Amino acid sequence: MKIKKMKTKILFFILLIPFSLLAGSWRTYPWTLKTEKNIKVTSIPYRVHNGWDWGITKVYKKNKLLYSIEQYFSPWIDINKSGEYLVSLNFSIKQKSPNNYEVDDQGNKIKNQQYEREAIVVYKNGKKYWSIDFKELKIDPSELKKNYFEFLWHTQNIKLIESPTYIKDNILYVFTIDNKILSFDLSSRKQLASKKLEQNKIEYYLELIPKRKLKIIKKGIPDKFDFPLLSDKNTIGHSLSKLLKAELPDALSKDANMEIWITILINKKGIVKFCSIDARKGENITDGSINLPTEKALNEKIEKWVLKQKFQTKLIPKFTNKFSFQNIIYLKKKNN
Repeated sequence: MKIKKMKTKILFFILLIPFSLLAGSWRTYPWTLKTEKNIKVTSIPYRVHNGWDWGITKVYKKNKLLYSIEQYFSPWIDINKSGEYLVSLNFSIKQKSPNNYEVDDQGNKIKNQQYEREAIVVYKNGKKYWSIDFKELKIDPSELKKNYFEFLWHTQNIKLIESPTYIKDNILYVFTIDNKILSFDLSSRKQLASKKLEQNKIEYYLELIPKRKLKIIKKGIPDKFDFPLLSDKNTIGHSLSKLLKAELPDALSKDANMEIWITILINKKGIVKFCSIDARKGENITDGSINLPTEKALNEKIEKWVLKQKFQTKLIPKFTNKFSFQNIIYLKKKNN
């Protein structure tokens, strides 16, 4: 699939769509953002399917690397013209204890509308510099827009929704859902007085928003259920069955009595840089193992073994030098 450069007017509209709608499952795609000030930001996830913030982000100026941050960001970021300040904006927040109620001075029960999350995180030269919680923004919670299990707080103005932030003279401006303009002095780490968004000034603000180009990379990503072979060309299930003196039953067989969740991060040499194991035992385990306790000793044994293995690397996408894979292995313990 050919990746096309996206024009400014498309950029933030795409960012507002959950990745689940773009891809049919929760995915975190790598992306590159270029600004008119010769700044380029690339953010690479180490896990695409059901991903998280595990990855690396690099900032360049005139193609020279300024710094790297050991984290993947969604494309909701802004950056000043020097590249010194990178701002990550979390426009989706969660309601804190939505079923709780408070009592007012008259003894009436009112629903608790508290929300939690770092709404804005500022990095300076690659180091976390300033974090602002949603409650500090003083946004009217009754104006929030529900989006699945989260709530959106950025502007819903038809013209600004595509580009709800900009930075000028190291001041970050954010257009909010309750028609305010929040401003933050990045140099002094101070939130400045907010002001009302006047509808007759929309075009003026649109002129202040810098042009930028976003490219999202979807090519060369392995299938969700692909898992690399070991360097000896065996599957990890086959090798684990030997290690644990167990059998490999048919897929989702009712005979399975051992379930092993395996998450690994490997580099281009096939070396395991991270390993997470969650092993459980039980009869008819394929019917659901959520209530079964984790087998700590078994976890440690498998993890120790996995960390010594070397994997084939052809499934690692070309856009990254590390990649994470997850698999579930079902085994049937042999009777002694």
